[in-house]
Amino acid sequence: MTEIVSLTPAVALALCACVAIGRDVKRAARYREKVSELLRFDPLTGLPNRTLLRERLEAALASAARDERQVGLIQLGLDGFRDVNDVLGHACGDRLLAVVAKRLVRGMSPGDTVARLAADEFAIVVSFADEDFDLAFVASRFLVALSGPIVIDRREVFVTASIGVARYPKDAREASELLRFADAAMLSAKKRGGNRFCFHDVQAARAAAERMELGHALRAAREQGELALLFQPVVGLPDGRLLGAEALLRWDHPTRGRLAPDQFIGVAEANGTIVEIGEWVLVAACEYAVRWNARSTAALRVSVNVSARQFVMNEFAQTVRVALTSTGCAPQWLTVEITESLLLEDNFQVRRTLEDLSRLGVAIAIDDFGTGYSAMSYLGKFPIDILKIDRSFVRDLEADAKMLALVKAIISVAGALSLDVVAEGIETKAQADALAALGCGKAQGYWFGRPMPAASFDQRLEMALH
Repeated sequence: MTEIVSLTPAVALALCACVAIGRDVKRAARYREKVSELLRFDPLTGLPNRTLLRERLEAALASAARDERQVGLIQLGLDGFRDVNDVLGHACGDRLLAVVAKRLVRGMSPGDTVARLAADEFAIVVSFADEDFDLAFVASRFLVALSGPIVIDRREVFVTASIGVARYPKDAREASELLRFADAAMLSAKKRGGNRFCFHDVQAARAAAERMELGHALRAAREQGELALLFQPVVGLPDGRLLGAEALLRWDHPTRGRLAPDQFIGVAEANGTIVEIGEWVLVAACEYAVRWNARSTAALRVSVNVSARQFVMNEFAQTVRVALTSTGCAPQWLTVEITESLLLEDNFQVRRTLEDLSRLGVAIAIDDFGTGYSAMSYLGKFPIDILKIDRSFVRDLEADAKMLALVKAIISVAGALSLDVVAEGIETKAQADALAALGCGKAQGYWFGRPMPAASFDQRLEMALH
């Protein structure tokens, strides 16, 4: 017997509404899953993205902390991937990335995670790596996996990678730090030519952190009066008469004490403060030159060291011109010291700046001559006035016949080109006498006076005048 059930219109409408709501709930759930997938997976390769990598890395670290074991994080960047995009196009570049992703997945171990971070960079969480050797083996395996050709549009493409490795807990205990250290190690591998792996260098990281800290402090150093100039006398040979001084920058750091330029100039060049500091040194040197020449019957020169970055700035010669004008310093009272490496560039900017300085009447000296890639042709190309013989030549002058011959040759060439010679690092009377006998006309070093404050140089000048 068949029963026929009739639904009232109200009941039928309610049932249809329930079915419709059920469908909407399922559709919303699928939509949320799709959004979650987009937020956690890379659409090109299907690999976890940075967000999901971070989650899995933190889970791996928590597990490793409980089990007291090591976890490795590998960051991999393709070498020269931009060239692939430029030559073959972005579509081919995307296909190459997809192939690379598959090779990395095939090379990983169970429990590991391969993720795409961005562009041509990938990361691998190695959950079980008891020894550094294990991580080195994994990194090598990935390099080998990428070494074979990748065929795109019937063209073989070869790629290599730079790999950085960071370790928990040896290098860091936080996921964010591991990611940062692995990235830094990868950049180190790139700087060394690529197609290799590098472990995170704790000492290098510590040095980088110290440089950053030093850079922050350096920005405020001048305003807080921490920068100072010392002056080392430059004298004539053989009579020792006072001819001028070299201005030497020092930083009286509040906690590290007095720092020499080689301890902070690199930082100043990196963060841009070298421009402001250099201008301050230039103006201060000009002011002292005016002060001392007002008392001296003979012209006294003050020389300043100029970093390569400061020198190749646009309008450096104009900066010098402004310093001379604002202080009333005569051009013949100022010497600009540069290094040989700057002349190697032989570019238009260097040449033009040297010529502009020469037209101003400012003397140009090559500092530490002989320690770089010395080429006598540069002495004829550029308007150079002074060669400063490096202290390394002077130190062994008495005991080394070859060194004596080299110094003699430098002095001879300088004389033929009408260049002045200043020998640096004179520490004994015997060295001074030997240089004078070779025809060196000027010198500086501890034998004639250590770097001193301006007030002490005032006294030295007063003694020389009487």
